[in-house]
Amino acid sequence: MEQGKRTKTSYRMKKHYYKPREEWSVHESNHEAVINPWDFELVQELMSMDTRITPDNGMTNMFSGFVVCGHCGRPMIVKTTKKPNGAKYINYICSTHKKYGTCQNNNASAMEIEKFTLLSVQNQMAALIDADEIFGGSDLTNLKTRKQTAVESMIDRNMQTVRENRNLLVKCYEHFNGDVITESEYRVFRETFNTQIIEAENNIAALREEIKRIEDSKQGMEHIERFRQYGNIPELSRRIIATLIKSIAVFGGKEFQITFRYAEVFSETASEPEKAVI
Repeated sequence: MEQGKRTKTSYRMKKHYYKPREEWSVHESNHEAVINPWDFELVQELMSMDTRITPDNGMTNMFSGFVVCGHCGRPMIVKTTKKPNGAKYINYICSTHKKYGTCQNNNASAMEIEKFTLLSVQNQMAALIDADEIFGGSDLTNLKTRKQTAVESMIDRNMQTVRENRNLLVKCYEHFNGDVITESEYRVFRETFNTQIIEAENNIAALREEIKRIEDSKQGMEHIERFRQYGNIPELSRRIIATLIKSIAVFGGKEFQITFRYAEVFSETASEPEKAVI
């Protein structure tokens, strides 16, 4: 919700003028979202990709926008080769090398990329099932929620300490001005109250960092659940790739590196599909 976009120099004036955006009053997440933030960010990313549709069926290629050159980092482009017998071979080639002649003549077949990617995703699924059996996903999420509640309670107590000591500082000054306490007593009290305020504010900062770590961890669990919802994947689709994978880097031949979404949850590198190491 955005407020305070306009103002006027005086309440007597009728003419308004628009304020700079940085001076607006912005309230994030004030209204319930139509879609969750994760899906929104994913769609924005997909829309920004430089993709092409295939002439045969008018559909976007399954890996379009996700395959990048492992050397220059630029998206790779599709090259289709037709043989005399009618067979089609699809390869991904480095766009930098094709356009400018720089970088390496890096390429890989779509078949090898798909083979490697499918095996990698299947291995991730197997690892998730094992982890859930060992740790218990729902129990771990509940534990993190309880921990977050406890930390938030500690933040509230420290904020209360800050408020109380600031009130004491005001009263202490009033007592000093009213000759209720001496100047030396006032200095001692002031130092004590200020020290407690600083300690409480430091505690609040540390606790807020802890809240962020817990929330990041909980978000990671949500992303893991997105992997799990697909179960045992027999074949790939663009929807699966868009949901689970950030990028597929090609280093030439059969050497690939897959970065799954939110790399802090999963990341994988392997020289060949059949040698994938989770």
